[in-house]
Amino acid sequence: MASRPPFRYKSSGFSEPGIFVELYLPKKAEFQGVLYETLTRGFDLDFVKRHFLGRKKNQIQTILEHHSQWRNYSNESIRSMAPFYWGYSLYEVDGVFYSKMANRKGARRIIEERTQVIRFMFVPDLNALASQLVPNAIEHRDMLDIIKNYLRISGHRRGQRGANVIHGSLIERLKNKGDPYVDKNIHNGNIGKILDFIEKWFDNVGLFLFGYLIFEMCARLQKLGDADEVDYEEEI
Repeated sequence: MASRPPFRYKSSGFSEPGIFVELYLPKKAEFQGVLYETLTRGFDLDFVKRHFLGRKKNQIQTILEHHSQWRNYSNESIRSMAPFYWGYSLYEVDGVFYSKMANRKGARRIIEERTQVIRFMFVPDLNALASQLVPNAIEHRDMLDIIKNYLRISGHRRGQRGANVIHGSLIERLKNKGDPYVDKNIHNGNIGKILDFIEKWFDNVGLFLFGYLIFEMCARLQKLGDADEVDYEEEI
């Protein structure tokens, strides 16, 4: 008689691709309400979409001026966003930073303060991706390798499947391998679908972080500063 497993967990056998992000801000009691509300409202994808499509759109695009892959987001791209934000954790550290502002003597200060860290791990929905691929044509582990390779590329150009100023697209590089298995998954569209899926997910994560989380926290902390409820912060 087979023994009953002690719990439902099973190892996938492979590390999952994802993006690890930490945000740092001063640890102050006055910030906690703004922080909690901004983070938890981010779980409501419909609310986040309204944020990007509403009256703040021009302000958001101004904040994202130096991010060409995000600042020109379209209404269609926002409406097609799929869930990707599932949780966060908080912890505290002792922080020190070199002030950009000079004191009365013209010297810059070294400032020490308690720092709050918000930690995120964004992981793509691999089941949703797998459902779009030609079945039984590509191994799960190979799909993961392609995603990890894409996420490691520095300076990749949007819409060009991992191309950058030095190298061609990942598909071009894979073609050079001359592997029949790889060639088959290029011709049946699997590798192209993987790259298109992960590129859109990657951009959604970045847009969410800068266009929603950081934008909203800074905007709401500025309102508190305007109301003299908290001092403006030099570094967030």
